[in-house]
Amino acid sequence: GGFAGVDVFFVISGYLITRLLIDERDRTGRTRMASFYARRARRLLPAATAVLVATFVAAAVWQGPLEQRESIGDGRAAALFVANVRFAVTATDYLGEATAPSVFQQYWSLSLEEQWYLLWPAL
Repeated sequence: GGFAGVDVFFVISGYLITRLLIDERDRTGRTRMASFYARRARRLLPAATAVLVATFVAAAVWQGPLEQRESIGDGRAAALFVANVRFAVTATDYLGEATAPSVFQQYWSLSLEEQWYLLWPAL
């Protein structure tokens, strides 16, 4: 199912990023982390920002005041790539029925991936 797909995506992504970093080190004798992070930002930030803005606008139009307050907090967490932490703290479950879903819920995986990219090269 979808859960296995997310796991497979993370494994493939980790492999590809590791391969990229090792290849650069083998080719140049070092890994330029600033370049690595700049490439990641150029690749991810335009689309992520566009989706954040569009989602904020849609939430402002269609949600009530209470939902908007939650969406603002969730959107901030998504913009800072810590949505997974916020959703864990607030017990927002992707498939749970006990809590209302967030309009930014899809950012949990992007947040986790970016946190991984920050930590993995240092290891």
